Amino acid sequence: LPLARALKGESVDFVEMFIQRPGQPGKFINVTGRPIRDAAGQIYGGVVVFHDITERKRAEAALRENERRFRTMAEAMPTTVCIYQGTGHAYVNAAALTMLGYSREELMQRGFLDYVHPDFRGLIKERSLARQRGENVPSRYEIKLVHKDGHEMWVDFSATKIEYEGKPAVLGVAIDVTQRKALEAAQQKAASTAF
Repeated sequence: LPLARALKGESVDFVEMFIQRPGQPGKFINVTGRPIRDAAGQIYGGVVVFHDITERKRAEAALRENERRFRTMAEAMPTTVCIYQGTGHAYVNAAALTMLGYSREELMQRGFLDYVHPDFRGLIKERSLARQRGENVPSRYEIKLVHKDGHEMWVDFSATKIEYEGKPAVLGVAIDVTQRKALEAAQQKAASTAF
């Protein structure tokens, strides 16, 4: 116990314990203990501080459960979902792997901008960092991404600021619109040659 350790001369820092009285709900506590010494350095007592952290532990458990639910849902989606902090990934779903041709490990080691087409990197970097700072920037736009094999694709990309694992992050969702863009280009070309 922290008091016994303090009386032996040990300092006890932030030991988490679960305590429960019969018939009462349990509580999580954080315990810190220090020996009390006299002028000669002899231990004559100890001080122990208990801090109730039950609500924090409940909030952490709820957050873990919410993140588990999010991952379950995101992995089942056919739409690319990623979470990035700074310029690196914190999470990518299975659809992102299919769309971009990388393994999960490869994507987690790459920066988000690594597969953004060079024509759009400046725009994405500027907006991403501004969004993480809390600035108001457009949340949806069309950009090009580059597959691992080098082919380019157009995506309808949406981004929103979130908190992930207790830190600011951006949730990005991408839908492949390459075929639609090709059809629009063909229609514009046909319309311009019709006159």
